[in-house]
Amino acid sequence: MADEIITQFDPTDHTVDLYDAFNEFVANFHYKYQSWTKEPPTGVETEEAKKNWHQANKRKYFLGRFSSRNLQRDFEDLVPEGDRDTITFIDMINRFRERYQPTKNSTIRNFQFHALRQEEGKAFDTFVNRVKHEAAACDFRCNNAGCTVPDILARDIIIIGTNNPDIQKMPSKSNGT
Repeated sequence: MADEIITQFDPTDHTVDLYDAFNEFVANFHYKYQSWTKEPPTGVETEEAKKNWHQANKRKYFLGRFSSRNLQRDFEDLVPEGDRDTITFIDMINRFRERYQPTKNSTIRNFQFHALRQEEGKAFDTFVNRVKHEAAACDFRCNNAGCTVPDILARDIIIIGTNNPDIQKMPSKSNGT
């Protein structure tokens, strides 16, 4: 594993996009880990035992080599001490995602989406793929019956376009204006 270096993930480095940054880091780690992985030690014979060994091994590498002390503290806050050696990698990642989900600001994501432009010299197909990818991270839907997509779009433009800093600082509701 020493051949491939990825930096440690520190949640304090991502104040605006923590949820998305964490998911990107996990995806990168997952693919790197797959290339580094080795066979379980002798004595781990059944498929279930091998799967459990890989889950534990992956968790250990993730926390031990690729997590900052801040991420390790978050893990300690999320997982009771008695469960830390037995939690699967998948369950650990899901707990982090639940913790970091509230940091995702739909208005900022929507603003970034509306600001997308085709880069000079880039193919149109590349731009279309990027738009589709970024649209998946936006939240243009409503969470209650009285809200419409135009309500969400109007809310975003009001918050993004106003000159009033007090309005821009107000937390936006995810279910409408």
